[in-house]
Amino acid sequence: MVEPAYEVGGDCFDYALNGPHFDVALMDSVGHGVGSSVIAALAVGSYRHDRREGRALEHVHDNLDPVIGAQFGGESFVTGQLARIELDTGTLKWINAGHPPPLLIRGGRVIGHLECTPALPWGLGPSAAEVATVSLEPGDGILFYTDGVVEAGASVGEDFVTDRLADLAGQHASDQLTVSMTVRLLIQAVLEHHKLNLHDDATILLVQWTGPDSN
Repeated sequence: MVEPAYEVGGDCFDYALNGPHFDVALMDSVGHGVGSSVIAALAVGSYRHDRREGRALEHVHDNLDPVIGAQFGGESFVTGQLARIELDTGTLKWINAGHPPPLLIRGGRVIGHLECTPALPWGLGPSAAEVATVSLEPGDGILFYTDGVVEAGASVGEDFVTDRLADLAGQHASDQLTVSMTVRLLIQAVLEHHKLNLHDDATILLVQWTGPDSN
């Protein structure tokens, strides 16, 4: 879910079921408005091309930087994450390009961040990427979010902060709410915290692996 939902901005996400894999990407381009959305469109277009070709995450990552750099000459960039889940095993592989790390939800609570050495944001030059691997358990959730969620509206009040996001996500997980309801309630909490006055796009993307038998 993205807010503001009816304005042009730079946050975007993409996901697709590709045979034995589930692919997902979250991206946040620098700036605001139409300019930011143009950068985002280029980034997600490059990602979708390689994802549809079945490219490895490293290949997708390596292609994103020159695509953005060639168009904007190093003056614009995109942070983000690329992830792939093996549906039969729950093995999650992911790459972090200068973006806030996602939260791991397990057993009705947030147990911490996923760890991955960040590469440079795409568009700022080549940067080797670590491909981190996590073994998911049935029912695990991965909560991806942009910095607009935890920093939105800082000029008009206190940041929402990651700890508050984790606490609320844990509460909703313990209540066994659906993925869609959890996302809606988290975004609603961000909006209410800042009196509907977001100064940056705020995006939350929750992926849950329910186990091999449910695929």
